Amino acid sequence: METEEKTEELLDSKLKEKRSRGKKKNNPPEKRNGRGMTVKKTALIVAAVLLIAGGGYFGWKYYRSSQYQKKLDLAVKAMDDGKIEDAILAYDNAIKIDDNRIDAYLGKAAAAVKSGDIDTARSTYDKLVSITGDSKYQRMSESAGMGNTSGNYANAGLAASYGDSVYVANTPRPGCLTKIDGSNEKMIFDLGDDKKIVQNISVDGDYVYFSVWSLNNDIGAESLAKNGIYRVPADGGDAVHLLTPTNDFYYSNMVLWNGQLYLLSYDKGIYKVDTNSGDMSTVFEGMYESLNSDGKYLYSGTDQSIYSIDSQGNQNLVTASRGASLIIAYQDKLYFASSYRSGDGYELNRINKDGSDLERIGQKVYYYTRFNIYDDTIYMARRQSMMSSSDNTVQIETYSLDGQNAGTLASFLPSDLIGSLDNSSIQYVTVNYPCVAGGKLYYRLSTTSILDSGYSNYFGSMDLDGQNNQIISNG
Repeated sequence: METEEKTEELLDSKLKEKRSRGKKKNNPPEKRNGRGMTVKKTALIVAAVLLIAGGGYFGWKYYRSSQYQKKLDLAVKAMDDGKIEDAILAYDNAIKIDDNRIDAYLGKAAAAVKSGDIDTARSTYDKLVSITGDSKYQRMSESAGMGNTSGNYANAGLAASYGDSVYVANTPRPGCLTKIDGSNEKMIFDLGDDKKIVQNISVDGDYVYFSVWSLNNDIGAESLAKNGIYRVPADGGDAVHLLTPTNDFYYSNMVLWNGQLYLLSYDKGIYKVDTNSGDMSTVFEGMYESLNSDGKYLYSGTDQSIYSIDSQGNQNLVTASRGASLIIAYQDKLYFASSYRSGDGYELNRINKDGSDLERIGQKVYYYTRFNIYDDTIYMARRQSMMSSSDNTVQIETYSLDGQNAGTLASFLPSDLIGSLDNSSIQYVTVNYPCVAGGKLYYRLSTTSILDSGYSNYFGSMDLDGQNNQIISNG
């Protein structure tokens, strides 16, 4: 009996020892969730689910990005092949994939411009304004399909904006074209002839188009051969001389419209120049005094009437009661200088684009004086005519859109800006061609001297509040 009890105790001891070896020391029993699984197992499952979900998210993000890029590539190829409608469709498909990226919107707007669909281009730029809040897209909307603003076109196109870039003629010297990006300046064209001036700038994103003309009496076959219309890549490169004028053929206005250049010659005819070949054809013969555009239509003025020209080449009468020596399209109206009343000079008028509500808003436009419109403000450059040597002050005035005087932006003597200039020798001075681009107003200052029959040209700029007025180039 005693032996049995000892044997039983021994077996029990060994069993307890075995059980003890099977347990982890210092570890409490594992907790279990409500479904019987341990907390540890639950955590592992959650981690696995999150890992799979995260991988799926990033995988989907990568797939979405690759599909977006695929649509962009298709759009670019379609553009290269001249299939504009296919390109717009591809850009739209890219936007459906990701409607917060700007490159598809920019591509679509550019394609719409090339197709002549200015409304679509402007609505696309407006969408970018709502997405980014960046005012540059508003400026691009306003000048869509135009290459420059209507106001700048009316003033020899001495400057133009495209996105964040500003293109300025005749800086740092005549015959040059400079691209400005913030504080960075890059000369993208240099004719190497300071007797020439650059004007009539148009930008379509890929290229900059402009004209070159002679200063003073710079004549002769070799010199005149440099004149005409040029094209240069928007970021610089080899320039192409698209068109060389013949005889005294000269362009007083040049605008980019529907992917082609339209110009008004001194023979008062309207011509079209192909932006690739430079081939020129006649659009309208007649006695036209002015030419401009709002991106959707061309507008032309004679000494008696104003016309609109649509993309099919149809000419429609806007008004037969006023002529227009200078015309600017701004919002839903045409603003123009008219010789309707002779005597003191031209008067400033405006009319709805449909020909309604013609009104006279001032008699402030003197002969050869230019005006521009930007941000609901009329900028008026004054001409001082045959003044005494004691009064050679020139000024740039501002007006509201209804013609009311809003003040003087700048008033100065030429000698204030040009230290070497003897103010007492000035016989005649003009400040004209005000152009607005990149938050600055650019202008041309011309003087004649009592000492000789020649004249001098200077190009200046100032902030839109009149500050920092300076000469940027001597001609």
